[in-house]
Amino acid sequence: MICGCGNNISQQLFINGPQVLCCPTKVTEVTKANEVQIAFSYILWRTEFWRLTGYKARNSPPYDAIHPDWKVAVSENRIAAITERGSVVLWDKENRWRMLTFQTLLQSNSQGQDLEKRDDSFQLPKDCEGETVESHIQTVHDKVKMESVNKNHCECKSVQGHSLKHIPSDFMLISDIPSSSSTSGEKNSQETEQPQKSFQKLLIEDNALLAIDIDGVAYSSNIPMQVGRQQVSEIALGKEHCMALTKDGEVYTWGGGMRGQLGTGVLHFSDVPLQVENLHGLFIKSISCGGWHSTALSDSGDVYVWGWNESGQLGYPFKTKEKRSLYISLDHHCQCPEPVCQEVTSCSVDGTLSKATGVEIGVEKDKRINPERSKDVLNVQASPKLLNFWVESYSLTDIACGDQHTLFLLDDGSVWSVGMNKYGQLGLGHTECFEEPAEVPLKNVTKIFAGGWNSIFVTS
Repeated sequence: MICGCGNNISQQLFINGPQVLCCPTKVTEVTKANEVQIAFSYILWRTEFWRLTGYKARNSPPYDAIHPDWKVAVSENRIAAITERGSVVLWDKENRWRMLTFQTLLQSNSQGQDLEKRDDSFQLPKDCEGETVESHIQTVHDKVKMESVNKNHCECKSVQGHSLKHIPSDFMLISDIPSSSSTSGEKNSQETEQPQKSFQKLLIEDNALLAIDIDGVAYSSNIPMQVGRQQVSEIALGKEHCMALTKDGEVYTWGGGMRGQLGTGVLHFSDVPLQVENLHGLFIKSISCGGWHSTALSDSGDVYVWGWNESGQLGYPFKTKEKRSLYISLDHHCQCPEPVCQEVTSCSVDGTLSKATGVEIGVEKDKRINPERSKDVLNVQASPKLLNFWVESYSLTDIACGDQHTLFLLDDGSVWSVGMNKYGQLGLGHTECFEEPAEVPLKNVTKIFAGGWNSIFVTS
């Protein structure tokens, strides 16, 4: 079963439902999903094919334009994908897929980075209608002889491909054909046909793109980043910062860090990846970040948090003149049409138990909650801090971050939420902010997804 809560202004969770879903509500339009991509006004669900619910942006691709095997990344105004062959394509404002080109990081004995720029562009020939991006590029690499014209132009002499109805035929391609870097007029040894790069992971924001190729090289926009000495296995993308996790369990960050989201101990900006030194010696198995906060999950099930804590999204009490977040809404009355609220308990501010709907049931303490947990009041946390909210006998298996809220999945199948709750994205039956994690009224949760002002839960 798939349940969702939070922003429903665009009817992205429940058609003809209220604008705010404060309880986990069964999603009727989608019965199963292997992957979920959440933007502010729409959600993409991957079932047998990709399906969109909510506001369909003017420049969104039609359903049949996204191949079911593609890996898709979304932001409010951009949709990108990794195709079957591993190329990265972007749906542009002219309603067509455009293939992106990436610079190449060359091996060098120097400490600096040598970049090979690839910026040749050409229009798919009109006599190749019905051909895919992939078949055309592959044919270019396999069958086309390139002639150097002014060192940065190439001519296609003969092209053949296979049709695929869900790919438009009139898009602009940015090829992966290298231009000559020689200034002497002689052909450079690198001015030869090279295969298209192949990518494995992709994330996107309206102003940024982050990707990993199959060799474990991370790219910020189209520029390869030197991240430690190991291959990159995972990436995360916030509103202003990037995260990368290497195969040896080290975490690197770069970008904007004025809210502490880089985890380096200072508030600053960095245009190169910096190792998060406070996590050195730990093996981090997964990372996640929200708009301006970051999390890291170790192989022992411990979670480390840092960054902005304006709404308590780090799991610690936040300093404000009121007990509510600055983003709290006016008085809210639950109007959820089909809430799925199972009998669980959640910790209130004073540590007592209460149903997620706010009904008090007693003062017995939840044995999963660490009575000796830290209750430091945080506004901005510039370095990783252990969130020791749960006792050691329970471990975290997954973390998902929305813009200003966080979901924690425990090994007992329970999920806990904390942070901004203006749209009910915490799934607690109200729009109040808790100062510490509270249990969502669901059992046997197997997957969690978060983004923007929404949370999605998959139960067994």
